[in-house]
Amino acid sequence: VFLNAQTSAVPFYQARGFMAEGEVFMEAGIPHRRMRRRLPPGG
Repeated sequence: VFLNAQTSAVPFYQARGFMAEGEVFMEAGIPHRRMRRRLPPGG
């Protein structure tokens, strides 16, 4: 599962198993970070 998180929300997603990837980028004038979480097989 991939998502683009606002940098202020990165700790929220990390607490739920997401890992930050790449560099911070701007989207709609707000800094974001790409996040990824691998789901278990069959999940």
